[in-house]
Amino acid sequence: MLDALLAELGETRTVISPALPVNGRTVYQGYLFVGEQLLNESGMRHHPVTPMEDAHWAA
Repeated sequence: MLDALLAELGETRTVISPALPVNGRTVYQGYLFVGEQLLNESGMRHHPVTPMEDAHWAA
């Protein structure tokens, strides 16, 4: 989906940030947190469409 958007806009690069503090999503030392829990320890781990099993976001 992101590839299609970039193609439509004529762009080749983008920056993605998984953090959205207003929704309780923060990144600390490369790990995504939901509130005070690692992503993979939160309720998102068992998401029916896109299970979140790894909280590490490598640069």
